[in-house]
Amino acid sequence: MITTIIIDDESNAVKTLRELIKLNCPEVKVIGEARDIRTGLALIYQKKPSVVLLDIQMNEGTGFDLLDLIPEIEFHVIFTTAYAEFALKAFKYQTIDYLLKPIDPDELKAAFEKVRKNTRLYNFPTAPARASEASVQNPRDQIALTTSEGVSILKLDHIVRLESSGSYTTFHTTDKKRIVVTKTLKEFEVVLPSSDFIRIHQSHIVNLHFVKMVLKEDGGQILLRNDEKVPISRRKKESIMDALYGRSLS
Repeated sequence: MITTIIIDDESNAVKTLRELIKLNCPEVKVIGEARDIRTGLALIYQKKPSVVLLDIQMNEGTGFDLLDLIPEIEFHVIFTTAYAEFALKAFKYQTIDYLLKPIDPDELKAAFEKVRKNTRLYNFPTAPARASEASVQNPRDQIALTTSEGVSILKLDHIVRLESSGSYTTFHTTDKKRIVVTKTLKEFEVVLPSSDFIRIHQSHIVNLHFVKMVLKEDGGQILLRNDEKVPISRRKKESIMDALYGRSLS
């Protein structure tokens, strides 16, 4: 039995895929569905599917953003998308097939046949990576960061703020560590819970739990509980105040 999960932000697309699989691929079992990147990531860690049917363009980001957040990919990827222009990039992610919507039943059957014939899953993780994954008991409360030294598992409530510099992002933690990752701030904005983290500037995301005060000086700044000051973008000031006000009422 081939186990698969479907990640697509369109409910009709998920329903169609589920029905196509049921009618045409009896050896395939759908064990989960997700409508966004954050839920999809958690589902992959929880269910450990052999195949992920993955949309590319979604409301909160792309399927590539999701794959970039997984240190070791232990499943086959079948992209299901309405966009042909991403095919070349998709196959850099060890994609087993790239299906254009509307999905042709015969092409879907052929894609799963490729999975069946290719019994070796890509990128069996090293021992350190397996240990890291095992420590992620709840992906919603932790995040895996791939650095030049390896994979770090960081609890979300230990993150004070994130700061970007070009294609690099630095995580500032409660124990004053700095973890540098070669990913953009936008990629982390997508996966970090918006109830706790807010982008206050093009170069800064802060954990709302550590906000002490909003200052008017220098065009607006956030004073954090560790006495650091972070600039606020003028166009984001209203949304920042709404987020802080909502937290004070909860």
